Amino acid sequence: MTQGGTAMYQDLASPAVPPLVLGAVELARRFDFTYTVHPMTGRLLAALAGGIRGTIGETGTGTGASVGWMLSTAPPETSIVSVEVDDDRAKAAADLFRNERQVTILSADANELAE
Repeated sequence: MTQGGTAMYQDLASPAVPPLVLGAVELARRFDFTYTVHPMTGRLLAALAGGIRGTIGETGTGTGASVGWMLSTAPPETSIVSVEVDDDRAKAAADLFRNERQVTILSADANELAE
C-alpha cells in the first residue's frame, strides 16, 4: 500500500488500468482509504502474478486494488487469497470480487493467511 496511492489513479483509466482495479479505487474513495497500491507497483504485481501457478497470498487487502492487478494476469489455475483486518473493507472487496472464482477475500488478521 502507498500513502496517497488512491489519488494516483485520478487521471488513469481503462485500458491502462484493469476494470476491477478501478472498482477497488472507487471503493477506496468511498471509504476515504488513501493507501491504495501505487499504479506502478500494481503493474509489477501483475507481471509477477502472470508467472505464478498455485496460490498467491496477500496481507492487507485494503479495497482490493492489488488483487485486481494480480488477477488481471494470473493464469486460470492460480488462486489469490487476501486478508484484510478491517471487516467493512473486507466485505466490500469480497463483494467486488464475488464473481471471480480465483479470488478469496478474508476478514481476518494477517496471521490467518498462514492457515
